[in-house]
Amino acid sequence: MNQQRQALIKDLYESIENRSIIRGQQLLTERELCDIFHVKRSLLREALVALEALGVIDIRERQGMFLMNRPTKMLSDSLDFLSDFSPSLLHDKSIEARMIIEPKAAGMAAENCTQTHDLILRSEIAFLEDLYSTGTAGAQSQATLAYKHNIIIHNTIVEMANNIVLTNIYKYLSDLSRNVFAVLGQDPAGFQPYALWPDVLIGEHRAIVQAIVTHDKEGAEQAMYEHLQNSQRRNSTIMAQKLHGTHAVQVAGDLQQVDASPI
Repeated sequence: MNQQRQALIKDLYESIENRSIIRGQQLLTERELCDIFHVKRSLLREALVALEALGVIDIRERQGMFLMNRPTKMLSDSLDFLSDFSPSLLHDKSIEARMIIEPKAAGMAAENCTQTHDLILRSEIAFLEDLYSTGTAGAQSQATLAYKHNIIIHNTIVEMANNIVLTNIYKYLSDLSRNVFAVLGQDPAGFQPYALWPDVLIGEHRAIVQAIVTHDKEGAEQAMYEHLQNSQRRNSTIMAQKLHGTHAVQVAGDLQQVDASPI
């Protein structure tokens, strides 16, 4: 599989370079690319993950795949590197890297927390709680909106560490995790974390925020580490199911695997 993936990634990149699979500023659709390269959609998505991670393309939900204007220095080496990893492994490794830096960032945030930071973080948690307590939005809208505010919470915490290098490293890792999900998902409600575990996720973020705003450095580090560890387990399950044609169903707090109908 690695050799197939590596060859496809390079073929896609060369075709992007000569614009044979480009329409305007967008790539052709997944269906068209599968027909051109004679590959299954699952393998195509794995290749697209690598190109997204390299900044060659930008995949936008419900809009398509767009070209990115980024330098391609040392791209050949980068292609070889990413070709060796499946999307699931890329996601797992990015979460592992986040588990190294984000708990420390949360601890630093607890030390640096100001009244303004306190207000922002508490407001974000209150928004998530209200979003699911009122139930005015549909499930898909809730999950999408909650995920956006989830990102705001994590970004705010890392920025509170007041370390520009740390912030940029986190941004790359966070984007990589998020882009893998964006590529693999056909039905967002079926793979977005907040569509499956809203109460659990809100509770985990509430614990992180509570530790930070009370200047509990050790508590903030521990809460963040546990959250990322749990997220790695939950998300890996979803991604494995997506790649193997199954989807997740939550029953009594646990995941069960169910055959997914072909699209």
